[in-house]
Amino acid sequence: MSATVTADRSLTGKAASMAANFVALNVAGIVLQVTVLAYLGHLGGDALYLRSVYAPVGFLSLALDEGLTAAVLVTVAAAQRTRRAATAGFPLAAMIVLGFGGFLLLSLVALAASGSLADLLGVPPSSHDDVRWFTTAMLASEALVVIPTLVSATLRGLGRARTSTVLGVVRMVVFAGAVFGVQAVWGLGALSVPVGFMAGSIVMAVVGRRVLGRAGIVPTPRGDWGPVLRTLRSVALPVGATFLLLSATSLGYLWLLRDASAVEVSGFGLVQTLQAYLVVPAIAIGSATAITATLHGDEARTGAVRALLRLVLPTYLVIVAAVVLLRADVTATLTADPAVGAAAAEYLGVLGPSYLCLGLALAVLTYLEQTGHATGALLLNGIFVGSVFAAGALLTGPVRAHELALLIALGHVAGCALVLPVTRVLERRRLP
Repeated sequence: MSATVTADRSLTGKAASMAANFVALNVAGIVLQVTVLAYLGHLGGDALYLRSVYAPVGFLSLALDEGLTAAVLVTVAAAQRTRRAATAGFPLAAMIVLGFGGFLLLSLVALAASGSLADLLGVPPSSHDDVRWFTTAMLASEALVVIPTLVSATLRGLGRARTSTVLGVVRMVVFAGAVFGVQAVWGLGALSVPVGFMAGSIVMAVVGRRVLGRAGIVPTPRGDWGPVLRTLRSVALPVGATFLLLSATSLGYLWLLRDASAVEVSGFGLVQTLQAYLVVPAIAIGSATAITATLHGDEARTGAVRALLRLVLPTYLVIVAAVVLLRADVTATLTADPAVGAAAAEYLGVLGPSYLCLGLALAVLTYLEQTGHATGALLLNGIFVGSVFAAGALLTGPVRAHELALLIALGHVAGCALVLPVTRVLERRRLP
């Protein structure tokens, strides 16, 4: 018994250290996003509008990115566990090629279908050309951005979370500097973002290549495609589908609130934006636990879920307390409209306590995605989203934001109650 407890504590400590680095890495990414938004806002004109119109298209980009990232994480961690990390060179190169080709294909589709896309998104005719070129350029830039993204995933899969975080911070500085530099030299306006991202990606690709070389991984064009395709099918596709599902959920919420007032919709949207940041620790803990358990073999896997719970429970107890107690101050800081702030605070009062369940569920689902149960995680996510939408659609009369917040909170509780026992069953089936 004491040996098991000691092993569990060791796993918990290692996962906690890795999760802290992952959170720092995500914070660097968030700072870059905020910097880009501030830059576009400073440009004025249609710059922020172009970024807003790109958001729905960005869901596809993020789904492809997240799917490939998860596939690389799983592949590299499995190779590292068996002391064959050098064999990850071909899978990494294959994922980079697939990402490069996939994003270029998306950019060409966006260019060819720009007219239909603009009509679908309700873009004014005067902005059609700007939307066409900005959308195409952003997707094309992702073809290069995927390289440092997958290098970072490789380092995390090796267990080198600190190195990955340092590179993430360097990437933030390089990308932001490249965007500002492109604008200063060529004055491209909103197009400075994709062009700057391309330039920054080339720099980070060179740096990443050197870092990976020191870790013993050299991307190579020759290898067996069989394992790569199996990983794509079992990990990348369901993870990408899950991300699309969760991204599209916000659009579904807007549909349910189609008869709500502008203040309600704005307040609810503010809460959704805040929630996107509140789930970062859960995803980091789930990913860190999955990688740590994979690196230490099946013996560590037996205590992985316990280690995850020991990390996520206290973390989200603190988050829930802060959200509930400080919700009025937080929402007042995020908006200058008192009515929207008051509405958002009201919804946080309903949703806040359920974030404990949301954090638990997301951490466990992330763990499942990166330990061979990505399809199961997709099904569980689908059940949660489907149940909320079904309940909202069955309500008589217009759905108010307060009612939707209550439905989502109940969904968080029910989802957590479903995820935990299903995870135990899946883990028992996997382990002898």
